[in-house]
Amino acid sequence: MKDERLSGLGEGSVRDGAGNVWVMAGIAIGYGIVGNDVADFAELAKRGVQASDSLKNALWLNGRFGRTAADFYMIYEYSSEEFGGSKGIAAALGLSVSSQKRLTQSANNLSPLEGGRHVQQEVPAAMSLDEQQKYVADLLRRWIATYR
Repeated sequence: MKDERLSGLGEGSVRDGAGNVWVMAGIAIGYGIVGNDVADFAELAKRGVQASDSLKNALWLNGRFGRTAADFYMIYEYSSEEFGGSKGIAAALGLSVSSQKRLTQSANNLSPLEGGRHVQQEVPAAMSLDEQQKYVADLLRRWIATYR
């Protein structure tokens, strides 16, 4: 069909010289969601955003492109403000005080290119940027779940 043609590139590789379409079957992976998990989580997030400016700001930061350690740490600071510090986070979200210290130490000691917060790194970062991202994602999931 004419509308299948790639602009400026011709008909592409799926048609032979006689106009026949050739299809090769590939592997398809299907993903499903049991029940209404996504809708339920979205409803909790909506409640949280309506009730908490700190959560709203944290989610905005988490949605930014090219997040750095500074962004992840600021999300942590919003949760600290919301729950009254590291002990409050531990009580409300179940994240140990020692894991929170590892996040802080990492944010302070990653390189500036990764969004580290200081020019000179005194000790190696306890968490990589990917590990910080996973930690903060878990923190946000737990935080949103408090709006049940």
